[in-house]
Amino acid sequence: MKKENLKVGAIVALKSGGPDMTVIEYPYMENGIPYMDKVKCTWFDKTDNLHEKVFLIANLEDASTNEYDLIPKCKP
Repeated sequence: MKKENLKVGAIVALKSGGPDMTVIEYPYMENGIPYMDKVKCTWFDKTDNLHEKVFLIANLEDASTNEYDLIPKCKP
Protein backbone atom coordinates (compact mmCIF):
# COMPACT_ATOMS: atom_id res chain seq x y z
CA MET A 1 0.00 0.00 0.00
CA LYS A 2 1.28 3.46 -0.82
CA LYS A 3 1.90 5.73 2.14
CA GLU A 4 0.36 8.70 0.33
CA ASN A 5 -3.00 6.85 0.30
CA LEU A 6 -2.92 6.33 4.05
CA LYS A 7 -4.82 8.54 6.45
CA VAL A 8 -6.85 8.13 9.60
CA GLY A 9 -10.15 6.56 8.59
CA ALA A 10 -8.74 4.61 5.62
CA ILE A 11 -10.04 1.05 5.22
CA VAL A 12 -7.25 -1.52 4.88
CA ALA A 13 -6.73 -5.27 5.09
CA LEU A 14 -3.77 -7.59 5.42
CA LYS A 15 -2.42 -8.77 2.06
CA SER A 16 -2.61 -12.30 3.44
CA GLY A 17 -6.34 -11.94 4.14
CA GLY A 18 -8.53 -11.15 7.11
CA PRO A 19 -11.11 -8.57 8.13
CA ASP A 20 -11.29 -5.01 6.89
CA MET A 21 -9.68 -2.64 9.40
CA THR A 22 -9.84 1.10 10.00
CA VAL A 23 -6.64 3.12 10.37
CA ILE A 24 -6.85 5.02 13.67
CA GLU A 25 -3.27 6.32 13.90
CA TYR A 26 -0.83 7.28 11.15
CA PRO A 27 2.01 7.71 11.52
CA TYR A 28 2.18 5.36 14.48
CA MET A 29 3.71 7.11 17.50
CA GLU A 30 5.66 5.32 20.21
CA ASN A 31 7.36 7.24 23.02
CA GLY A 32 6.93 10.43 20.99
CA ILE A 33 8.70 8.98 17.95
CA PRO A 34 6.73 8.76 14.67
CA TYR A 35 7.13 5.50 12.75
CA MET A 36 6.24 6.29 9.14
CA ASP A 37 6.25 2.59 8.16
CA LYS A 38 3.56 1.59 10.69
CA VAL A 39 -0.14 2.24 11.34
CA LYS A 40 -2.46 1.40 14.19
CA CYS A 41 -5.71 -0.23 13.10
CA THR A 42 -8.95 -1.30 14.73
CA TRP A 43 -11.55 -3.87 13.66
CA PHE A 44 -14.39 -6.02 14.96
CA ASP A 45 -14.24 -9.81 14.88
CA LYS A 46 -17.17 -12.11 14.07
CA THR A 47 -18.46 -11.86 17.66
CA ASP A 48 -18.25 -8.04 17.70
CA ASN A 49 -15.15 -7.87 19.91
CA LEU A 50 -13.08 -4.77 19.16
CA HIS A 51 -9.40 -5.32 18.37
CA GLU A 52 -6.53 -2.87 17.96
CA LYS A 53 -3.03 -3.59 16.65
CA VAL A 54 -0.03 -1.99 14.93
CA PHE A 55 0.89 -3.21 11.44
CA LEU A 56 3.68 -2.56 8.96
CA ILE A 57 2.31 -0.67 5.97
CA ALA A 58 4.10 -3.11 3.65
CA ASN A 59 1.74 -5.87 4.86
CA LEU A 60 -1.46 -3.93 4.11
CA GLU A 61 -3.57 -3.20 1.05
CA ASP A 62 -6.39 -0.78 0.34
CA ALA A 63 -9.74 -2.40 1.16
CA SER A 64 -12.02 0.54 0.47
CA THR A 65 -14.78 0.14 -2.08
CA ASN A 66 -15.38 2.95 -4.47
CA GLU A 67 -19.15 3.44 -4.85
CA TYR A 68 -18.66 3.49 -8.64
CA ASP A 69 -17.19 -0.02 -8.52
CA LEU A 70 -20.68 -1.28 -7.63
CA ILE A 71 -22.30 0.15 -10.77
CA PRO A 72 -22.39 -2.30 -13.70
CA LYS A 73 -20.22 -1.23 -16.60
CA CYS A 74 -22.06 -0.50 -19.85
CA LYS A 75 -20.49 -1.32 -23.17
CA PRO A 76 -20.58 1.55 -25.68
